[in-house]
Amino acid sequence: MIDPPVTTAVVTAGASPVAEFTDRFCTSLTGTRPTRSFEVTASTDLAAVARDVDILVVAATVRDGRLPEVLTRALERRPGAPPVVGTAFALCVAEPAEHTVVDWQLTPALVAAGLVCPAPGLTLPPRQDPGPAVDAVCRYWRFAVPGLVARARRTRQAAV
Repeated sequence: MIDPPVTTAVVTAGASPVAEFTDRFCTSLTGTRPTRSFEVTASTDLAAVARDVDILVVAATVRDGRLPEVLTRALERRPGAPPVVGTAFALCVAEPAEHTVVDWQLTPALVAAGLVCPAPGLTLPPRQDPGPAVDAVCRYWRFAVPGLVARARRTRQAAV
């Protein structure tokens, strides 16, 4: 059982429909709408975003087989900066030919930044209803949410 409230943040980069798909994913996974939503900018501090949340969902629209540059920069560890701590789920909105970007670029970048990604990334086609794919993935991973939330809270308490 999770002590309420579960705090979640979604971080998105790229054009529509990434924000809508990410909102649906977060709601389906945790049972609540995202607590906070951020569109990545050049000044986004991912460590600050992840610091106070139980679950982080990071999503991007893929173009030409690449993540948006602004997200790539936000995920880079800066010299002297502490690692990003937390649990993240990775999501990409991409054409079927670009389905590997989430697992070959986004998830490794999240892990390199310091986040734990317990699930494989999810790629959603931009012009297709994400409902069935999101619901299937979230139904599978929903059982792990209480443990992930407990881990995030213990990690934050230990850092204090």
